[in-house]
Amino acid sequence: MGPAAAEARSFAEGAGELVTSPAEPKAEAPETTWAELHPWRFRMDQLIGRLAERFWEAPCWVAMDPARCPHARVCESWEATDALLSALPERYRLLALLMRYAGLRFGEASGLRRRACDPARRHIRIEAVGDGYPGDAFQIIPRQFRRTYSVDDEVGGALAEHLARYVARGRKAFVFTDAQGKRLRRRDFEAQVWAPAVADARFPKELAPEDLTGCWMLENPEAPW
Repeated sequence: MGPAAAEARSFAEGAGELVTSPAEPKAEAPETTWAELHPWRFRMDQLIGRLAERFWEAPCWVAMDPARCPHARVCESWEATDALLSALPERYRLLALLMRYAGLRFGEASGLRRRACDPARRHIRIEAVGDGYPGDAFQIIPRQFRRTYSVDDEVGGALAEHLARYVARGRKAFVFTDAQGKRLRRRDFEAQVWAPAVADARFPKELAPEDLTGCWMLENPEAPW
């Protein structure tokens, strides 16, 4: 009987009884990593990441210094944040909420997909970034740098509502998209959405999306990122 049989049979010594014992589990083949499947893409991603760290903004998985958010105090109060939220279109209010009250960076939010969101458990898993690289390229975050954010009930409820209203059903669907349903681009978002909202809320025009994250970091200095 071959090794793939469901059970191995043998006679017990001296007893003559037929004893059945479960066969040893078949060893599973080692999982093929993404780097092994796409070696050239993996090397190119590494090169782009090094260039980004040297010549561009720090990638989203690198700890961000609150000093890079000089206007973070502008949105420190709930009244100020509420004024900004009211000025933003509804489809982008969750983006501001996640940055202000969960600490997400813009790149993490723009790379967020449906499969990484768990409204029931109030969890968001950061697996990719949609910004922070030359050319605004979509990048998968290395496994050792991935992390999970927890959100409160209010933000979790807003997340569930946003997923139902604005996000396609596929697991790989982006959570935040433009009016045409395409992945949200930072340059277009700042020019067409953010700047008008900042002006309507009568905030300084220098206010950047990262200032929302910076405000959260000032309130959570013990956070590891």
